[in-house]
Amino acid sequence: MRVASGRIPAIDTLRGMAAFIIIFWHYPFFFGPKPLPSTFAPFYTNGQAAVDVFFVISGFILSYVYLDRISDASDAYRYVVKRIARLYPLHFVTLIVVAALFLGLLFTRGHEAYVYTNRNVYHFVLNLLLLQYVGLQQGWSFNGPSWSISTEFWINVAFVVGLLLVKPRRQLVLSLLVIALCTWAITHWGQTWRGGPMWGGWFEHNLARTACGFYAGVTVYMLWRSVPGLPTLGELALVLGVGLFLYLISLEPDGPHEMLFGALLTLVAAPLMVFGTATSALLNAVCSSTFGKWIGDISYSIYMWHFPVAAFLVLLGARSAFASHTWLAAVYVAIVLIVATVSYHYLEVPARDWIVGRFTKRSTLVANANS
Repeated sequence: MRVASGRIPAIDTLRGMAAFIIIFWHYPFFFGPKPLPSTFAPFYTNGQAAVDVFFVISGFILSYVYLDRISDASDAYRYVVKRIARLYPLHFVTLIVVAALFLGLLFTRGHEAYVYTNRNVYHFVLNLLLLQYVGLQQGWSFNGPSWSISTEFWINVAFVVGLLLVKPRRQLVLSLLVIALCTWAITHWGQTWRGGPMWGGWFEHNLARTACGFYAGVTVYMLWRSVPGLPTLGELALVLGVGLFLYLISLEPDGPHEMLFGALLTLVAAPLMVFGTATSALLNAVCSSTFGKWIGDISYSIYMWHFPVAAFLVLLGARSAFASHTWLAAVYVAIVLIVATVSYHYLEVPARDWIVGRFTKRSTLVANANS
C-alpha cells in the first residue's frame, strides 16, 4: 500500500494546467473575440469543465494528506485552520481589489457593470463569509470565479466531519454513497450537470457538483494507494483520461447529452487523469522540473487573479488599445502569471504560515497538556 510521502509533482502541474484552461474559457467573456480560435477551440467551447478537475484533485490531495491523520476534534480544528489559511487570504485580497476596480469603473465610465453584476453589500458580506455560492446568492458576484472556492470550502468541512464519524477503512463506502446520491440529485433535479436554478429555491446545484468531484478524488486516492505501482498503469490511465477530457470539452456545453457528458468528465475523465498523474513515474519526473513546480505553486493565484487582472485591463482601456486580440491575450496571460507569482511568494505563503502558526499553536499546547 502506498503512503503519503511528500508532494506529487504531476498533480501540482495538472492543477496549473487546469487553471490555464479556465483563463481561456473566460477570455471571451472578459474581452470579446477569441484569439487563436482553432488552436484553443476546446478550451473556448467547454473549458469550464476544468473546475471539475480542481475538485477531483482537491479530494485526492486532502485524502493523501489527512485521511489517516484525523482522529479527534483537535485534529479537525487544525485541518479547518489550514484550509482557511490556504484559501481565505487570497480570496479576501482579490475580493477587495475587485470591489475597488468596480468603483474605478463607476467613476471613470459612469457604470460598474462588468461581467458579474451582483455587487451590493449583501453579496460582499456573503463573499467575506465564503457563502457566495451556497444557495444564499442571487447570482455571480465580485470575483466571480471564487464561487468554486465557496463550494469547495464547505465540502472540505463536510469531509473532515465525515473523517470524524466514519473510520478510514470505510471512507471508500462513504465516498461512493456521496457520489451516487449527488449524481442522482443532479440528474433528477438539475437542468444541466454544471448549473441551473437552485433546487426548491434554496439548495445550490453546484454544491452537489463539487461534492461529486471531490469524493471522486477521495475514491481515486483510496484506489491509488491500494494498487501496486504497475509500470504502465499510470501512463495508460493518463492517456485515456486526457483523450476523453479533450473530447468532452470539445462538445457544446448545452448539447442534448450535456448531463451524460458532465458526469463522464467528472466521474471518469478527471479521475483517470488524476490517477494517471499520481501514478506515472515518467510524468512525475518531468513535472519535478522548475517549470512544473512553478506552475503548480501559482495555480491558485492564477485562478483567483485572472478576473481582477482582466477588470484592471478593461479599466485602462486595453480592449481598444490592442489591434490584435492575440497580442492582448499574450499581454493578459503574461500579467496574470507575473501577478500570480508575486502573489504566491508575498501573499499566499506568508499569510498561510502566519495563520497556521497563530491559530494552531494554542491547540497543540492544549493537546500536549491533555496527553
